[in-house]
Amino acid sequence: MADQTELLSRSAEQARKDSKESGAATARQLSLLQGQLTQQEDAIRLDQRAWVSVTGISGYPEVGKPWQIRLTYRNTGKTVAKNLTLRFALDNEPSGAIRAPDDLKYFRFSNRAILSPGSVVNTDLFAGGPVESPRPMPQNIFDGYAAGTMQLRVLGEFTYEDIFGQKHYTKSCYDYAGMAGTIMHYDPCKTANSAN
Repeated sequence: MADQTELLSRSAEQARKDSKESGAATARQLSLLQGQLTQQEDAIRLDQRAWVSVTGISGYPEVGKPWQIRLTYRNTGKTVAKNLTLRFALDNEPSGAIRAPDDLKYFRFSNRAILSPGSVVNTDLFAGGPVESPRPMPQNIFDGYAAGTMQLRVLGEFTYEDIFGQKHYTKSCYDYAGMAGTIMHYDPCKTANSAN
């Protein structure tokens, strides 16, 4: 009888050890699966989210006319961009005197809008004055752009949420680089362009 009790005791002890090891292995597998699920969820969100960016910029200076600059932006993502807010700033200074983006006055164009996937929107800005009362381009300023002694920088900032409730931003910066024949050039700035 003592032998049987000892055998049962050893069997019970082994079963406890096996159960403990099995539980630890199951916990490791669950942790691994949870990590894989999180990675898949992140990949799906990245694939399905809204992506708002500047897709074009146009407008050139003409003497005696307001310099109208058109920014084209688009949601290139697969879902809507919610609570979209747009801010733009223009810095029209002598070459080399362009200010830091945080030192400029930004104009808010829309607040809490929705931008559907594939939607394209144009926003018009005017160099040398507010949108409500743009000023015509004087000859001496036009000559400064032609000679390269004046510089125009166009800054934009979009903030929005994706359908998953995550907040995102896109910051864009372009410098007017002049005309080459009939083609106008706006070059991306070396800094101040970013997105998340």
